[in-house]
Amino acid sequence: MMEWIAVLCTGISIYSIISAVLGGGERVLLEQLDLIESMGNERKSRRRAYNGLFASRMLRLAFGRLLSMIGSFLPVGSKDKERISILMYQSGFHMKPEEYIAFQLLAMAGGGLAGLYYGFMTGRNLGLCAVAGVYGCYALIRFTTSGKAARRKERIEKQFPEMLDLLSISVEAGLGFNQAMQYITEQCQGDLVDEFGTTVRAMSLGQSRRTALEEMALRCGIDEIRTFTGAVIQADELGIALKNILSSQAREMRNLQKLRTEERAQKVPIKMLLPMGVLIFPVMLIIIMGPAIPRLMTIL
Repeated sequence: MMEWIAVLCTGISIYSIISAVLGGGERVLLEQLDLIESMGNERKSRRRAYNGLFASRMLRLAFGRLLSMIGSFLPVGSKDKERISILMYQSGFHMKPEEYIAFQLLAMAGGGLAGLYYGFMTGRNLGLCAVAGVYGCYALIRFTTSGKAARRKERIEKQFPEMLDLLSISVEAGLGFNQAMQYITEQCQGDLVDEFGTTVRAMSLGQSRRTALEEMALRCGIDEIRTFTGAVIQADELGIALKNILSSQAREMRNLQKLRTEERAQKVPIKMLLPMGVLIFPVMLIIIMGPAIPRLMTIL
């Protein structure tokens, strides 16, 4: 019993460290943005400056320095850097590709040690337990990052038709494309709105509209946004009115969202077969056959 309690505590500690480190950069960034936003209000800025335990901040800082030092010695290719950078951005983790790989290696080493400890305490195969611990930590990190990125994509997909309608209406009202995106970022909130804001800032700093839209489509990783950005780029190059392009894109996105809703509705009866077969049918069988069981027992 004590061995299982020790293994459970070790697993909880590893998960807590992973959550704290992966989310630590985002929390630090949000705290810094809050401090910048609260400039001019001395009491408010002082109160926020001392939020959080000093030990936790120092631990995150020291661990970040350790990841940077280990990551500087890791050979990472340009394609891997680009892929991991996009994954970090989509999942909301503010880490460099080298730091992410270094964190994976440290977590896998910790999982291997936890597996060895479990095998030593329970008397099982040490090599098999170590491999299981390494793979478990690797799968946990990959599942966490990919899960957050997938949930962010779902939120963007749900918000995209509405934002496209607002963008189309704003352009039809007389605003330019950049001004319409800026207006949406000021009036709305969400992951897609944040992407619009990043794109607007990039264009205001001198980046071309084509490059900014292509980078937005790459960061989102959604086919509908790639189609939208491609249509806007093509209209910009051919001199076609953006009003017509945005109207047709908005109409197409609404139809696509309707089809997806109907598809989900058609899948519901199939998904209900398993819980009905496991939970409802056995109860009905017991109710129907229950009264006949004593009579059958007496006959037999």
